[in-house]
Amino acid sequence: MSQAPEEVAARQAIEAQHLARDDRILAAQRAAVDSAKLVSTFVLALAGTLVGTALQVTQGGGELTALILLGLSTLCALGVIFLDQLDIPKFEKVTASTDVVRQEKMQLAVEMVIEANEKTKDIVRGFALLSVLTATAAGVASGMALMLK
Repeated sequence: MSQAPEEVAARQAIEAQHLARDDRILAAQRAAVDSAKLVSTFVLALAGTLVGTALQVTQGGGELTALILLGLSTLCALGVIFLDQLDIPKFEKVTASTDVVRQEKMQLAVEMVIEANEKTKDIVRGFALLSVLTATAAGVASGMALMLK
């Protein structure tokens, strides 16, 4: 049972659109995770500078609070760094009798990877948010310690 050339061309065009969409989704997931890592480490570095200055200059108790918050932010940033491993689709084990069935199995594998990456992306964003919030709080606490010196 042979397919007409128009049907084959239409199917291939649709498959190409699906592949392009999936590539965009996977690239967006990677960009979101990389941005979260960049932002959390940058904010952590700024907060570390403020806390270090407060520790050198002041003698009160505010810098201890800032130091604890900075430690929490560091732990969250480490979570962002260690959890940023996104999956990539692997097609080595996909076997099928026809190209159509193989393409369907490959599409299913890609969709499963996209779903898994969404969960990972959400977890990484959560850790990044906690890191930024605690680093900001550490910076505010050290700034208050410096102003109340």
